[in-house]
Amino acid sequence: PESDEGLRQEYMYTIHQFQFAIFKTFGFFGFLQPSVVFPHYKNVPSAETIREREENAARNIQMGRKYLAAKLLSLSLLAAVAELTGGDAPMLLFMGDLPSRQETMTRSIGQMGKEEVREMSVDMTAEMDDWSLGENEMYASMENMTTLPA
Repeated sequence: PESDEGLRQEYMYTIHQFQFAIFKTFGFFGFLQPSVVFPHYKNVPSAETIREREENAARNIQMGRKYLAAKLLSLSLLAAVAELTGGDAPMLLFMGDLPSRQETMTRSIGQMGKEEVREMSVDMTAEMDDWSLGENEMYASMENMTTLPA
């Protein structure tokens, strides 16, 4: 989404603009192959290291697609409410103002201990694995989404 021109205006993007940017990112994650994420040349790094990295990348890409699919589902609901109440509108109208930079995080991840970061990662992975919709059902439900702008 950061590369989407419509989202560079921090507070003035619409629901459809945000939904379309997330949709494009979702498509990119579907196209992205783990084998092209990490460079290697003449067995540097080792084949084992590359295999391990590619497995991690595949898992991360899959988790990212699940997250984006859930985001698209929630944005579809917002888009439907917007259509029923007068049409597309700025995100802040439905979601509220963005918090200031000072309010967003009292402690940066850089200040967290390694164990806290690891626990947060494990919790997020477990939560993603517990979703009731499988990947195929998630994609099928996305086919019934609000039509995205061209």
